[in-house]
Amino acid sequence: MKILFLDHAFHKKTESNHFFLDLIKSNFDSVDVEYIDPESPSEIKALRSHRIHDLVILWQLDYLAPLFLAAGYRTVVVPMYDASANVPYEHWIGMNGASFINFSRTLHERVIAAGGRSLPVKYYLPPVKEEQLPTFKEFRGILWMRRPLDGLTPKFVQSMLGEQLLSLHVHNAPDDGEPRSLNDPQYGASAFQITESRWSRDSNAYLNALSKANVFIAPRMSEGIGMAILEAFSRGLLVIANDDAVHNEYVANWVNGILFNRDNVGWTCIPLDVARDMAYCGWCGTVSGYQEWLDTRRQIIDFIKDTPEPTSVSRSISPAYATALCDAYVLDGESYRHFLREHVVDWNNRDAMQKVASPLRTLIQSETQGRPVLDEDGLFFGTSSRSVCSKFGFKAYDAFSAILANDTMGFSAKLGNINDEAHDTNIVLHCSLLEVTQDSWSVLVYVNRECRTRLSLPTLPVEFDIRIPLNGICGNDLDVMLTFLNFGLEDQIGYLPQLRFHSARLEELSV
Repeated sequence: MKILFLDHAFHKKTESNHFFLDLIKSNFDSVDVEYIDPESPSEIKALRSHRIHDLVILWQLDYLAPLFLAAGYRTVVVPMYDASANVPYEHWIGMNGASFINFSRTLHERVIAAGGRSLPVKYYLPPVKEEQLPTFKEFRGILWMRRPLDGLTPKFVQSMLGEQLLSLHVHNAPDDGEPRSLNDPQYGASAFQITESRWSRDSNAYLNALSKANVFIAPRMSEGIGMAILEAFSRGLLVIANDDAVHNEYVANWVNGILFNRDNVGWTCIPLDVARDMAYCGWCGTVSGYQEWLDTRRQIIDFIKDTPEPTSVSRSISPAYATALCDAYVLDGESYRHFLREHVVDWNNRDAMQKVASPLRTLIQSETQGRPVLDEDGLFFGTSSRSVCSKFGFKAYDAFSAILANDTMGFSAKLGNINDEAHDTNIVLHCSLLEVTQDSWSVLVYVNRECRTRLSLPTLPVEFDIRIPLNGICGNDLDVMLTFLNFGLEDQIGYLPQLRFHSARLEELSV
């Protein structure tokens, strides 16, 4: 099988794809690699020449999948959460027919909900030996200042940790290539000793600092794979990261690391013994996770080989068409959405289009002692002090969060008492509409990707219930998704209804 591997030009410098590319090269006889600059779509050589490849792999270039599918390529897509978290739902629908390898569980669920074929995987780096783990006699932090404009600076670290830190090493290497002055009060801090390094011909300065630290502050608000935090986990550092994917797909808050909300840090002190135990738990997760990754590699190759042929090849891909798609993607979300609706997606199949799970969905993989309950402050899940886990007695959990900021929300749970044949069971979500809405909104409710009910929302401020029937569901694993629809809006985004979810309960009705 002859493979074409297409990647973003930026990764030619970072080489962050090499672990995956090496896997592909070691399992296929012929692999050609091409790097694409999204700003220059005319450089897609495979679409301008005679077809010589059997299959194409798109690494963080998922928006190109419709072009290769239409051209008849078996297509594998490897999207990244930090690049594809906020794309419109038409993006996922337009790639039906491709296979997806998802390093983010959140993206995996979006693909599955859109009717796609997806393999969720987790990557881990080899762990250091236990005797090489750092000590926790004091806190020695490290921050790679990649995104100072996002506020991830020594000044922010000081607001979180204050004088708990004895020292902070700052790897002053922003993605924009402009190191900031740590004497600038916008970025600097005074509560602890600061040392600094910058990129050079090798990475020794950063790695040396990493070997001396025991607290790692994640350098970005979200990640695609999260190589930086995986490196920290593998070395036994305490990982502190923003509560977004993929951070919260590896970090269970105050179990193997700490998740923060930039606007509300949520803690005042981290005891040294608690920090040591969390860091050790993170390292133990890497020990088992790395072995799981090694075991997963064969499954990845088999999944790629089983990628189906496109079901319909109906378009000759002209350079102008490819350029128009790329321009729309780069320009803004609405331009991209409009192009997809006009040229890629079958808009008549609305029901299928509305199954996309976004923004985030919760995976609380546990038996519950009580009932699944939503936080009164909105759709907040996770393991912070505000979370349902701490309030309502979940025994085990992963840390995820979801806020009603898009047209779809959802949660998952494993319940032990929904299959009593003598009862029909509903999940009842108690909600309120906070403002008058001029539009007529409906909500489609899916359980395990099956549409269970549809109801119209009120238009005036009022409290009401959304009942989710569970009768006939096989098994105790529930994936619940609510999609809010306004069919009057075809070419624009309307304002979402101002909904607050106060609580949820199980309602059992005798047959």
